Amino acid sequence: MNIFIWAQSKSDSNNSVIVETIKKEHEAKGDLVYVLSAEEASFDNDSISSYQSELKKADMVYLAYPIHWGSYPFMFKKSIDSILAYGFAYEYKDGLPVGLLSGKTAKIITTSGHPKEYYVDQLKAIHYLAEKTIINFVGIDSKGAVNVGGRTHGDINGLNLSEVITLINN
Repeated sequence: MNIFIWAQSKSDSNNSVIVETIKKEHEAKGDLVYVLSAEEASFDNDSISSYQSELKKADMVYLAYPIHWGSYPFMFKKSIDSILAYGFAYEYKDGLPVGLLSGKTAKIITTSGHPKEYYVDQLKAIHYLAEKTIINFVGIDSKGAVNVGGRTHGDINGLNLSEVITLINN
C-alpha cells in the first residue's frame, strides 16, 4: 500500500511525533510511505508535479496538522491550494464538481493546545470542513478524524498516541 502523509510538522512538535508514528506503523506493515511537509514544500511547477505524482500513487492519505484559530495553518493551506489544482484533483461536469482522486481513503489527525473536551462541537466542525471541502470534494473517501488536544507546541513529553494508533489501524 502507498501512504501519503500531508503534514504541518516542525521538528520536535506534537505533529512531528504523530507523523513519525504514522510512518512507523505503516512501514512495519511493509507499506511505502511518502511525507510532504508543508513547511518544507516548494511551490515551483516541478515540485508541485512531483507531489501530485506521489499523491496519485497513494491508497491512503493522512492530513496531520495543528489547529490554528479554528483552521489549518497558512503553509498547510497554501500546499493544499497549490497541489489540489483544477484538472488534477477535480473538474466540473455539467456545472458540478467531480473529484478526480477517487479510490483513495483519508484520515485526519489534528492537534490543539486546548483540551479536546473543551471544544467538542468546534472540532466536529473543523473536521467536517476538512472532510467535505477538501477530501470528499476531490473524490477521496474519509475514514475518520481525531484530535490530540491539550498539548502545547513544545510539550511532547507524555503525548498520548493511543487514539492516533487506533485511527491508523482501523
